[in-house]
Amino acid sequence: MFPQTIIIKLASPIVIRSLHFKTTNVRKIQVEGCDDPHSHRYTVLGETEIGSNNGELQIENVNLEDNRGLYYVKFTILSGYTDFVSIHTINFS
Repeated sequence: MFPQTIIIKLASPIVIRSLHFKTTNVRKIQVEGCDDPHSHRYTVLGETEIGSNNGELQIENVNLEDNRGLYYVKFTILSGYTDFVSIHTINFS
């Protein structure tokens, strides 16, 4: 059932310093970005392993060290604690 991918297209390029997201049953997630509006060549921005929360809401922050304006952000759930995982919210700052 993994990997599972979500791609977010942004209306205009933004520099993302950190991501704040809420998930359930996610074990490992990778974040990639694309700074070209006409390409889908992604660069890995970060990856994190999230501790088990026994099916409860997981709240995670990932700091990014990338100064490019991104048009696309791709989240790839690499593994989970169960077959079914969910992403509840994703916030950029």
